[in-house]
Parts: sequence; structure tokens; C-alpha cells
Amino acid sequence: MIIQSIGKVHLVIVLAVVSVVAKTPSLATKKPLTRAQILALLAGDVPSSRVTILVQELGTDFASNDAFLDQVRKNGGEDDLVAALQSAHPTGNATVPPPPPGPPPGSGYPNPPTGTPDSSTKLEEAKQEELAQRAASAGALLQERHYPEAEAEYRAAIKLDPQNAYLHIALSRDLNFQKKTDEAVKEAHVAVSLNPESDMAHFCLANSLRIQEDWAGAAAQYHATLRLNPKFDMAHNNLGLTLIKQNNVDGAIAEFREAAGISPNNPVIITNLGNALETQGDLDGAIEQFQELIRRRPRLPAPHYRLAQLLEKNGEPRKALNQYRQATDLAPENQLFKEAYERASHHHD
Repeated sequence: MIIQSIGKVHLVIVLAVVSVVAKTPSLATKKPLTRAQILALLAGDVPSSRVTILVQELGTDFASNDAFLDQVRKNGGEDDLVAALQSAHPTGNATVPPPPPGPPPGSGYPNPPTGTPDSSTKLEEAKQEELAQRAASAGALLQERHYPEAEAEYRAAIKLDPQNAYLHIALSRDLNFQKKTDEAVKEAHVAVSLNPESDMAHFCLANSLRIQEDWAGAAAQYHATLRLNPKFDMAHNNLGLTLIKQNNVDGAIAEFREAAGISPNNPVIITNLGNALETQGDLDGAIEQFQELIRRRPRLPAPHYRLAQLLEKNGEPRKALNQYRQATDLAPENQLFKEAYERASHHHD
């Protein structure tokens, strides 16, 4: 993530791995998803809704059992994804849960639909089960911010399946959290080489290059992402942030507007658009953006604070005081908001 400072407020700009509303997955091959891929996607902050779409479009190469569905839930999978996995028709070299007698339910070692598996089949099934377990463990560790431990699990999973682009994406994200940016870029490049038609792989590489402050390289990868998926809201957003670093405010505003058109309720995107308009000198436009954000998300305190700052700058102290008060009411523990409200109250008196 990136901390962008605006006045005295520090806004967290999250480099999400994938857009919440991205509608068209870009996959070079239409192979069914494996357990490890699904868990790696969730661990990499791919929204459950996006994974649901992938499951519905590509299917799975396994039949979900209770143990796997529990792993999905623990990694942020929502009810729609669980339902999609339960109803997915396994394709390709799919296996089915074992009939009794055999391994206990939920053991994760399914047998082939008919006949007795040979030793190679058993080894492959055991490998897939370990992959799923490694990916689930890494995702849980990542959520708990145990980044080195998560890295070890991802690397172990990649040894089992080095061609899995999703695992390289998730590892790259983990490495960025550890500030191992060179390694993160390397893993993202591997993901792109494995699946050059994946919008998520290019987005991962763009984010890693941006953290390295390689603005030209990041912009090129965001453009590559958007060629594959024009509705990727955070790719537009992060390209806008990159263009600002290249002193292209007009281009940044255009990208933020694209992102806002896709995700009008996203406070990060609207905040970036409002800030860029302020930088351009369009105070009225910036005020309008924050007013609209407040209409859509009235319980968020930061937009009230930013709107108050803009209203003060625009010579509207009474309206600014009201917005400072609302920000303080919504976040009474925030000392910055409290001090701003007290200062504005004193000046107004």
C-alpha cells in the first residue's frame, strides 16, 4: 500500500490486486481452476465475487468437499463463492470425493470416479492437497501480517506447482509488504510470463514497479492491464496516481474519472479524483466530488474533513465548520479532526 499525504491527513491508497467490479477475467487458457489457484486468488486479495465469476466460467478440476470449503471461508470466500464451488461441474482431469470405505470425509484425498488409482495418481492427488493446504496457510498468515512465514508457504507451494501464475502473484504481494521490492518485481514478471493474457498478472507487475518508483514501467503495465480488462477500476486509479508522479495531472484526472464511473462508491478513487482536481485548480469540481462521495457514503469521516478543507480554501467558513463538526462526530477519537473543528469554531466566533 502507499500512504499519500494530503495536508495533515494521511490517506491509505490500497494497491488492490484486482478490481471489485472487474467483470471479464482475462485468462490465456480456459483450464479449470485447481484448489491451490482458488486459495491463492483469495490470499492475493482478489475479491470473492471475482473468484466466483472465474469458477462459474472455468469450472474446477475437483469436486469440493467440506474441508476445502472451510478453507475457502477462512480465506475470505463468501456464500456466493461457496455455492458456486458446490455446484461447479468438475472438468478435465477432475476427481470426485471418495466413497466409503476410504479416507474420511474432508480428508482431501479423493479417488478417481472408477477403478483403483495407481501410485502416480495418488501422488498427484496428494500434491494437489498439499498445494491447497500451503495456499490456505499462506493466505491466513498474510492476513495476520506474518509476512516471512507466508513467504515460506508460498515458496513451498511454488515448488510443487511452479507454473501457477496465481501463486507468483500472491508471493509478489507478500514480498512488497516486506519491502523486498526487487524480488517482488521478479515474481510478478514470472506471473506475466506464465500467463501474459492475465490482467491480474500485469496489474501485480505494475504495482510492484510503482513501489519501486519506476513510473514509466508501471504506466506501461497498467496500460497492458487495461487493454485486457478496460473495466478494471483500480488499474485506472493506480495509473492515475502514476501519471501524477509524471506531472500529467490532466491524464490522471481522466483515469480517475474512468475509475469513478466504474466504482462511484469507492472512497479511495473519489478522494484521488477530488485531490487531482484541487491540484489542477478546479476547487468547485473537487468540492462537488467530495459532496457526492458524502451523499453516497455519509458515515465516512475523512470525506467530511477533506470537504471542510476545500470549503475553507474556497472562502466558505460556515459550511467548512459544519463539515469539520460532522467529521468529529463520526470519529471523536481523531485528534486531527478535533483540533481542526476547534480551530474553525474559534475563527468563526
